[in-house]
Amino acid sequence: MLQIGWQEAGQYLLTDSGKHSYKKDDWRNYCISTRAHNAVEIDGMSYALERQCIYGSAIKRVDAANDAWTMVGERSHKKLKVAQRREIQFTPRKRLVVTDTLVNLKGSDRQYIVWWQLNPEHNLVEITERGFIVDIGNGQEMVATFNSNCPDGHLSPFLARGRVTPSKIGWSSPAYMEKVPTTSIGFPVNAASVVLTTSFEIVDRSEH
Repeated sequence: MLQIGWQEAGQYLLTDSGKHSYKKDDWRNYCISTRAHNAVEIDGMSYALERQCIYGSAIKRVDAANDAWTMVGERSHKKLKVAQRREIQFTPRKRLVVTDTLVNLKGSDRQYIVWWQLNPEHNLVEITERGFIVDIGNGQEMVATFNSNCPDGHLSPFLARGRVTPSKIGWSSPAYMEKVPTTSIGFPVNAASVVLTTSFEIVDRSEH
């Protein structure tokens, strides 16, 4: 699913659900779902996990220049009829830029939601239609900005923490059979094919 996590100075800034357990139940189903990861959900569906849909590494390129890294991953979601390319530009201790290019193979509009999972111990300071701010401790904040190449398709972001009904969302499993509330934020866009970019900056609180 081209999931990404982000860790700096011994703590996660972007995390995921963990595995919870190997039992086949609602919690396990949530923890392996697309919306429990830092990934793009398509039409409210999770990516197929059946054996026939398993593929090798999606990483196509990794480049390093000065103090920054660029990684490109690609895959075709056959059951969802969408091809995805995710480019990650990373500058340690400073910046993360994630660009998702999604090409719809069906022709009609789809709903794409870029999900981000925060560290359960971090506090959300602000959220808008274009991004959010998180207090990450030590006098610093993570400032996220979301954009797409079809701004007219933007909808209000989703925000959940420890929600159970009508469906589970906003949970993390730090250890086997454990679960704690965390903040899940999703930015939805309605379009056929689209380019979605989320930029994260680490800034001193006094600078923001």
